[in-house]
Amino acid sequence: DLLLCQHTQHLIDLTTTTHYENYRCDKLTRLAGGDHGAGVTNKNPLAALEDESKDHFHKVSKMEKKIEDTFNKKVEEKNTAMEMLKLEHKEYIDKENNILDLERGKMLSKREEFDKE
Repeated sequence: DLLLCQHTQHLIDLTTTTHYENYRCDKLTRLAGGDHGAGVTNKNPLAALEDESKDHFHKVSKMEKKIEDTFNKKVEEKNTAMEMLKLEHKEYIDKENNILDLERGKMLSKREEFDKE
C-alpha cells in the first residue's frame, strides 16, 4: 500500500511538472511569436517584451491624445454655450432695463402732471 501511494504521488508530481513546463513553454513561444501563434521566431523573449512595451506605450499615447482632443472639444463646446448664455442674459437685461427706463419716463411725466395740478 505504501509503495502504491509513493508511486501515485510521484506520478502526480511528474504530471504537474510536465503540465507546468508545457504551459510555460507555450507561453514563451507565444510571447516570442508576438502572440500570433505563428511559431517560434528568432527574437529573444527580452526583445519581444521590449517591442510589446513600445507597442503598448504607442497605444497609450494614441489613446491619451484622443481623450485629450475629446476633452478639449467638449470644453470648447461648453465655453461656446456659456458665451451664448451670457449674451442671451445680457440681451434680456438690456431689454428689461429699456422697459424700466420707459416706465420711469412715464412715471416722471405723470408725476410732473400731478405736481402741476
